[in-house]
Amino acid sequence: MNPVIKQDNSNCRDISATEFKKAFGQTLDRVIKGQCIRITKHGRTGERIVMIREADLNKLEARVVSPLDALRAEFNQMVESMQSPAARKAAANVGTASTDELGEAAVKGFTAGG
Repeated sequence: MNPVIKQDNSNCRDISATEFKKAFGQTLDRVIKGQCIRITKHGRTGERIVMIREADLNKLEARVVSPLDALRAEFNQMVESMQSPAARKAAANVGTASTDELGEAAVKGFTAGG
């Protein structure tokens, strides 16, 4: 699963592969100055190459949260919430109810619509 970054590409300049070959040096200068360049071969937008400065690429990569990191953070939050005094007390009482207490809880749950 690849992480997705939403980025506004409206500041990218579109050029053809032919134009890129003819103006290679000028194109590199524009990229170095911070302009995004999209190069398209034979007008096929599905086969574009985007040129940006390495510093801009690093900024984009820093904004990416991998799905595994997001899941790890969610898991750690869940574990932390289970470490509260109330959660520990509830866990300590698991399995200690008498059959009468279980029956009362079942009736209470049934009458409450649960």
